[in-house]
Amino acid sequence: MTSQNDPAGHIAASPRRQQPVDSLRRCYYATDPTARRPWCTLTATVRYGAVALCPSCNAARSTLGKGQTPVPLPAGPGFDVLGWVASAHQQAGAAEATLAAAVTRARQGGATWSVIGAQLGVSRQGAQQRFTSSLAASKRPPPTTRPLLQPAHPTGSALTSKTMGCLTWHLRQAWAPLTFTDENRPDPLDPVAPAQRSHAADHKAATKTTTEHLPATSFTALLDHLGCLARVDLRYGDHDTGPTVPTLAEPTPTQRRAFELLGAPIPLTLK
Repeated sequence: MTSQNDPAGHIAASPRRQQPVDSLRRCYYATDPTARRPWCTLTATVRYGAVALCPSCNAARSTLGKGQTPVPLPAGPGFDVLGWVASAHQQAGAAEATLAAAVTRARQGGATWSVIGAQLGVSRQGAQQRFTSSLAASKRPPPTTRPLLQPAHPTGSALTSKTMGCLTWHLRQAWAPLTFTDENRPDPLDPVAPAQRSHAADHKAATKTTTEHLPATSFTALLDHLGCLARVDLRYGDHDTGPTVPTLAEPTPTQRRAFELLGAPIPLTLK
């Protein structure tokens, strides 16, 4: 449901994001959420020429609209602030795509990264790092034509790749206590801020020791260490007909803990 706006200018939140934002109902100071206008209620109720104001900003105005007759706006639904968020996001994405296309064309025309960076107010390295991916995409060959009907089941190589990716993910999760993986990464307060590691993960990386006092390594190094767990066949007697006993090398504490985290015994034979 869409809540209606009362004379005080309360905010309405519509669930239908596809509808365009009614900028005529937006207060002039809605785009200034700083210390100057923190109390703006966003929904305009009166207009001075081309400037629309909410009741709060209208009461706080000084010279704006001075000498002009206020024109009350007709009653209607409140300003959809979430729709404004969606619209601004779409506009920002379109602007970013246009900027990437302009930079790509500038590079194709011979402009250097230093010149492009100067136009953007950033360094040569900053401009190059920001737009290298879009430039690489422009050099990528066009996709080949594929049949409209794809096979119902993936091919063997695709299925193997997907299975290995799933297996690797589960192994990384299970063996996190033995590797530098952060087991308790804090949730970021800002979704666009760089991810932060927990204090426990920083301590594990600094000391290279787990909480169980075992050596902490990378996931790849752990796999290499597990690959050293060998099985040998001991043959008794002086000739080839003597009995053979498969024997497993004594596992290290790290190797033993790795299989404990998987909830499986160390296999003596491969099936």
